[in-house]
Order: sequence, then C-alpha cells, then structure tokens
Amino acid sequence: MHVLGSGIAGAGVGGHPQALATLEDLGRLQGTTGDAQAASDTYQALLTQIERHLGRDHLATLSVLDKLAMWRGRAGHPREAVHFLTRMLTGTQRLVDPTHPIISTITDNIAHWLDQADIAEQRNGP
Repeated sequence: MHVLGSGIAGAGVGGHPQALATLEDLGRLQGTTGDAQAASDTYQALLTQIERHLGRDHLATLSVLDKLAMWRGRAGHPREAVHFLTRMLTGTQRLVDPTHPIISTITDNIAHWLDQADIAEQRNGP
C-alpha cells in the first residue's frame, strides 16, 4: 500500500533530518517485525513532527500518512486507516492532476480498509 517516497532524510527538518529519518526507520522495522501497533504509534509521532516542520501538504507528510494508515489498519483499526488515507487523498488532490494514478491508488486503499472495517463489524456484531 505504500505509494509515495518520504523525502524525510533530505528535508532539512529543524536542522535534524536524520532524527526524523531514524524515527521513520524505527516505525518500518517495528512493523516488519510484526508489531503493527508500535509501528503505528511511531508513525503517529513522526506525523506530528513532520507536520510541525513541513506542513500538512508536503510530500513527506503525505508519505507518513500513507504509512500510518497502513500500520493502523494492520493493527486492527481499519476505520482509522480510512481517516488517514482520506487526509492523504485531500492533500494529494491539491498537488497533482486529478487524473494522476496516485489518486486511484489512494482511493483503492481507502476501499480496501473500508472493506476490512465492514468485515470486522460483521464479525463482531453491530
């Protein structure tokens, strides 16, 4: 589901781009070793920092939203994944042509997590 490169390491964020790149690496490693909850928590912290230094519509911010959505969904919170992907879609639509393929990828990801949310709700009851 990853759709954008982050650009964090070269962003020059607060004079410490490597610290944010390290935080991103930590989240990725947590997720790939099976701890989706820890990965989503790390990406949430990273999102706060990236937004503070680069703003809501920077490509690095949108990339972090993508990863945060993936890990929130994998941690069992598909509705939160939809929330973050919807934010990502809104920001991306301001930056690219409406026919850009990334728009379709994001909407497909939203549909995936909506389906997962529906399955979970059916399994757990109303």
